[in-house]
Amino acid sequence: MLGALLLAGGDALRGAVEEGVSSAASAPGALVALAGLARDSTIGELGEVVGLGHSGTVRLVDRLESEQLVTRARDGRTVSVRLTRRGRDLARRITRRRGEVLSSILAPLEPAERDRLGDLLERLLAAMPERRADLTRVCRLCDTGACGRGEGRCPIESLETQFESQDDAEGNR
Repeated sequence: MLGALLLAGGDALRGAVEEGVSSAASAPGALVALAGLARDSTIGELGEVVGLGHSGTVRLVDRLESEQLVTRARDGRTVSVRLTRRGRDLARRITRRRGEVLSSILAPLEPAERDRLGDLLERLLAAMPERRADLTRVCRLCDTGACGRGEGRCPIESLETQFESQDDAEGNR
């Protein structure tokens, strides 16, 4: 049942967030991430978030730029990607549609059931990421305001702290 729910929910989310985006399937995640989590990212940083290599990310940014959704800003050898006004508007619409789909999925549950499900999902999410890069990929479509990111309430943000502690202990920083 969980597998069926994940597939059905994933299909509904994909349909909602890809509506109105003529680019690649990774475009919605890139736009939402650039609106919040990965604002003014480099090509490499954006690629980590959407799960693409350098050349794939460059092609994605080329397409988004041709649609006037992003611009590139050069600072020496570093190229950062920024949303245009049109890109910000589309990112907000994608986030809103994502929220609508999730609300409809959760509608049959009572508030206490939603709270319990939230606790269970937090435990499951905490066990999933194996690498730091997996964390940002999980959040690529998140409404960072709703999850409490930056306020200490986001379960993924707390995992980032754990990975940083592990990196410090191993000397990987």
